[in-house]
Amino acid sequence: MELSLVPSPVTPYPVCGLFVEGDRPAVWIAVLHRLGLPPAQVTLYGLPTRTPNEVWGALVLSPTLPSPADWAGPLATAHRADDQLIVPARCLLTPTLTDFDRAQLFGGDSYVLHPDFGLFRLGEPFRLADHFAPGPIRTLDSRRPAVHAVVSGEILSFTATPTPADELDLAPDAAPPRERFPDRPLSSVEKIRLRIYELFFTGPDEPEPEGNRRRIERLLNRIGAGGPTTADEIL
Repeated sequence: MELSLVPSPVTPYPVCGLFVEGDRPAVWIAVLHRLGLPPAQVTLYGLPTRTPNEVWGALVLSPTLPSPADWAGPLATAHRADDQLIVPARCLLTPTLTDFDRAQLFGGDSYVLHPDFGLFRLGEPFRLADHFAPGPIRTLDSRRPAVHAVVSGEILSFTATPTPADELDLAPDAAPPRERFPDRPLSSVEKIRLRIYELFFTGPDEPEPEGNRRRIERLLNRIGAGGPTTADEIL
């Protein structure tokens, strides 16, 4: 018996996976990544071309698949036409198989029937972990010290920021209150001290130094601190 596929606008068979055309495993991994399929949750089979020793692509079988929205063309999705036969989308299998036909054609194996490469028996699954195992990770022993940055104390620039208006309003209240001295008359010592200050801080219109000398001598005599050279030392 010869099996064949007839084009059909609809596919009556359930979806079981997808066909990925490409002869490199990197292409298959890229498709799995784009569809969000973890490699540990899918089963991959390599598919040949009609030319010996050439790879057509891969068959990806997964219990859960994203929405089939034109992944890679009209023949992208894979469908189970029989428990032991997988066909691409938009195809009908002819003739209809009986139990006797299945036993004679397939035995206990599973097959793929595709227009590009014909009927192919599925063997051992392709294990990505066997072909993309990471190499040993080397331990690096570096004797170079870490970069130590020290902040310089030199000021290169500064920025003056205006004080907010609300802080200016609170500034007078935050200042300590002024202390008012008691209003009382000056003592004798304070009057003499004030008079001496007036003599020292006279302006150009004040008396001459000789007049100042006599006044200082009289004040010193009153307080008992007079002497022959005391006025000269003060002046």
